[in-house]
Amino acid sequence: AHTDTRIDGGAACYDCMMSTARLEDILASHPLKIAAYAKSHMGNQLLGQVLVPLAECLAADRPHSYRCTTTGKSFSTLADYQKHFQALLALWAAGKMGKAGKSTSLQKDPVVVRVIDSFLAFSPAGSAAERSQH
Repeated sequence: AHTDTRIDGGAACYDCMMSTARLEDILASHPLKIAAYAKSHMGNQLLGQVLVPLAECLAADRPHSYRCTTTGKSFSTLADYQKHFQALLALWAAGKMGKAGKSTSLQKDPVVVRVIDSFLAFSPAGSAAERSQH
């Protein structure tokens, strides 16, 4: 009954262009809805669901990591990213970017990754909480 299951590949990254204020508005009004299903020969059965308040990520005290938009590599500190970026600049200047770079230009600013670390309980299928979220 009370078991933890690791979901391999349970992460995704999406890029979008908009102002921080607009992103905050969208995330506040549209939390991420995650549903868990049991698959069997009889079909899929909804086990439960949870709403993830992604707007809280923007309010996180400090960034979790930094991702290079050119190579896709992630760094735990801004200083590590800046060292990486300086190395990319040297390669770029020498004309040696080759296949290492995924884009045709260098972006100085990294993607700042923010996370929330909290316990989110799934509402059982058919619960009052589930009916109020439709």
